[in-house]
Amino acid sequence: MFKKLAAAIAALAALIGGWFIIKPDNPPPVIPGFAVEQFDAGAFGDMAVLTGVSVRDPLHRDSNGNTVNTALADAFFSLPVHTYRHTAGSHSYKIKSSDDIAMRFAMSMVNYQTWRGRSVKQDFTWPPQLPDGDVGAWVTAATGRISLPNEPPNHIGPAKQFATPQDYVSKCEAIYDNPANAAFRDKFWIQSGKPEVVEGGSASEKTRHLAVQTALQEAVSSGRLPNRIITTHKLLPEYNAVDWYAWYRDLIGDYQDIYGQGTKICFQEWNWPESELSQDGVLAMAHFFLVLSRLRDELGPVVDGACYHQLSSVAKEVVNEDKSIAPPIFALRDGVWGETGLAAVWREFGVALVDGGYVRTAFAERPEDLALEIFQFPGGEKFVYWSNRGAELQVALRGETRLLVTESGSVGASQVFDGMIPARSVGVAIL
Repeated sequence: MFKKLAAAIAALAALIGGWFIIKPDNPPPVIPGFAVEQFDAGAFGDMAVLTGVSVRDPLHRDSNGNTVNTALADAFFSLPVHTYRHTAGSHSYKIKSSDDIAMRFAMSMVNYQTWRGRSVKQDFTWPPQLPDGDVGAWVTAATGRISLPNEPPNHIGPAKQFATPQDYVSKCEAIYDNPANAAFRDKFWIQSGKPEVVEGGSASEKTRHLAVQTALQEAVSSGRLPNRIITTHKLLPEYNAVDWYAWYRDLIGDYQDIYGQGTKICFQEWNWPESELSQDGVLAMAHFFLVLSRLRDELGPVVDGACYHQLSSVAKEVVNEDKSIAPPIFALRDGVWGETGLAAVWREFGVALVDGGYVRTAFAERPEDLALEIFQFPGGEKFVYWSNRGAELQVALRGETRLLVTESGSVGASQVFDGMIPARSVGVAIL
């Protein structure tokens, strides 16, 4: 399970700092009311849907002419992955033909390769400039979600792809209803205005997102479009979400209020925008995995999946509409492909999501900054995973640390885990 950990830890240490071991003299009080409700895990692999990855351009090549899946084949295909997403984002509006070379490359790789010995799904965004009835040219046995045109609030207006929100809705309906697409109609998903932007964005953003949301709500409620929603979600600091569990639970509730209780949501293009990897980005990745796992366990398939943006890209490539940058898992820097520090976190946490079973736990007084979950593996091993964005604290668990990442550095070697969770740390321990 951990044979790739050493290289990933080395990459993480190089980006965030040196190696160290924490030995507190006065450990903080134990969290009151923490308890394991069941030590029988849920279905193994049920959380795998959260390990999707998104790629804008899979044809980026290093100085030797190699794409990342060739240059780092072992590291690339050993990554725990459920879904590979391409085409992705606003790049889809630039595609001129269903024979697009990058899309054909992605389709070939997904259909003839496996990740960790398992087949993966491929999500893609259909370009609205291509014929409505040509979607089937990209549909294979690996096809997962087909997203109807990308991020409508950013592509509606003068000199843009759609003149009005209703024009966007009409295009979605034309593709969804085209007889040539009938065999895979249940794979279509729509993109909406974002409730978090309607509530917390600038005045102009609120207006754009609310207009799209309102037009789509009417189409969904009348049955003309499905209530399967893809959101190109960013973990923006300005949302001021101290308690991510409560914030995401409310956000999911907003989608259900708008589109109905049967709504399904996929968080595509999620990331923590920043120019270089920091502890905030490491914490964000781990926190997202753990919070969405808990919510999928509590709320069911309304949390249908997620895709991190991006799996691979040129270092410091602009990937977000607001011109901010999000570090990839594999980065092309100075003509050389390499892993970023996110790879170690993805491998450790991704293995739990893909192979493990979620174990239900409860906090009578849960700290807002803490996400902590337990997963059990088919062989019976139990691991605790955490992301602590606040002060140091302690839980009534004991075991052996397998990964610890703090602002001072990272530890990958086995150490005694006495239940102490350092401030602003990400960690994994076997119980």
